[in-house]
Amino acid sequence: IPGDDASDAALLERLSQLSLRQGDWQSALHATDRLLRYPADAARALELTHRMARIYEEGLGDPRHAEETYRRAVEQHPTDLVAILALTEFYQRRRDTMALRVHLDRTAGAMRTRLQRDAFDIDAYRVLHRVLGWRGARDASGAAAAALVLIGVAAGEQQAAAEAARLHSPP
Repeated sequence: IPGDDASDAALLERLSQLSLRQGDWQSALHATDRLLRYPADAARALELTHRMARIYEEGLGDPRHAEETYRRAVEQHPTDLVAILALTEFYQRRRDTMALRVHLDRTAGAMRTRLQRDAFDIDAYRVLHRVLGWRGARDASGAAAAALVLIGVAAGEQQAAAEAARLHSPP
């Protein structure tokens, strides 16, 4: 296994990918965990965190650690719809309706808290719009979407975001 030198990040990535292809879940987990120690942008860190969660869930059959890892991603990236959706889909795969509802309700609550601090927080409105839609609260979701338009988000951008989110919406 490589040392802690930043130049080893590429080697760790290759080791992680190779281990995944060979089904060596422990080695893939170890290499991916080590990769998270290197400075990366938020998107890369989220990608690696999701990789770890999938290793726990699919490779090691450890849903408890997978859930913890998905939750950590949401805590670290509270307005990232990819992180929120990954945990949502995890609960759907587990058929854990109660945990799914709690997750969506907590996320909506966190966004409402952000909006109490800053009524013009576009990211909070975007997340609230999607989460309320996934929760089945269509009127509230529509109100969040209307707020986005009112605070100045261009209609074309909102439509593009809505279309992209619709493609990733859980059934």
